[in-house]
Amino acid sequence: MLAFNKPTPKRMPRIAILGWGSLYWDREPKFDRYHRGWYEAKGPMINLEYSQIVPDKDDGLALVIDPRAGAPCRVGHCISKRDTIRAVVRDLAKREQTDAENIGHLQVQSGTAHGHDVETLKTVLDWARRMRMDAVVWTDTPSNFKQRTGKPFSVKSAVQHIRSLKPETKAKVAEYVWRSPKFVDTPLRRALQKPPWF
Repeated sequence: MLAFNKPTPKRMPRIAILGWGSLYWDREPKFDRYHRGWYEAKGPMINLEYSQIVPDKDDGLALVIDPRAGAPCRVGHCISKRDTIRAVVRDLAKREQTDAENIGHLQVQSGTAHGHDVETLKTVLDWARRMRMDAVVWTDTPSNFKQRTGKPFSVKSAVQHIRSLKPETKAKVAEYVWRSPKFVDTPLRRALQKPPWF
């Protein structure tokens, strides 16, 4: 009887997705079916703040990577079920309703990387190596607070902006901030947790 060596099964790459905002808590079945559950506050330390104004949401605020105004937060992560980084980037861009330019990613072995902030890329790469990840993907839409308001981001200017919004939008901003995971600890979030802010 002839014996044949069975081919070694190809190892699935370990591709991590980082999360901290609505991606983390607002379930989206079409996106969630392609990743496993979230690990809370076991990702890299990234500077975050609610410093992006979202015109499509009546100028409400979004939590984004902000190297200047952000506070260091150890973010969450999950492992993708996809076998290519291209597929993960496409899934995340669709989920976040943005284009691939606003999706950060890096591949550990090749060193190929894309992101708006070099220090964030270094931090994510160091974490990926420690965790033995093959690649990492994350939402990387930049802060636009100064461009939209004409003022540098600060807690005071952000609160003033929120107070100028319609009541319905204020309520949405409040829900978005309150529902952020507990590992998100930024100056604006702390200020908004001290009533009255509106």
